[in-house]
Amino acid sequence: MFTGRHIHTIDEKGRVVLPARIRKGFEGHDSCMLAPGSDGQITLNLPDEFEAFTRAMLADAKSTGERSAARVVLQSAIEQPFDKAGRILVPEALRQHAGITVPSEVVVAGAGLHAEIWNLDLNRRDNALGSSVLIKSELAKEARGS
Repeated sequence: MFTGRHIHTIDEKGRVVLPARIRKGFEGHDSCMLAPGSDGQITLNLPDEFEAFTRAMLADAKSTGERSAARVVLQSAIEQPFDKAGRILVPEALRQHAGITVPSEVVVAGAGLHAEIWNLDLNRRDNALGSSVLIKSELAKEARGS
């Protein structure tokens, strides 16, 4: 399980240190799958989880647009090894997808079954949106008396 939100620096070579809390989710693995995320982030997946995600995505891709989106993800996905310092190299194409320049601060965050790397500003906007939805949901529950 991947949880937590950490601000780290992606260096001039495109490498980012994965926080210990995130690395723990990859325990027993020497690499992870990086792929473009649907909200402008980069996803980091265990290889087996990425295969299961891919199978489900392809099975659900009924329209031309959905098949095109699946191809974008699969054409950009890459397996990257962890180095001895616990870093991964984020390829330029994925950095461009996420709006990440080097060097810069990025967010490395847990997202349940995978981890994510975000442009710091985009992650702040995403968190603001998510917080707004949570607040509205809680207010609606209170109004219903739930």
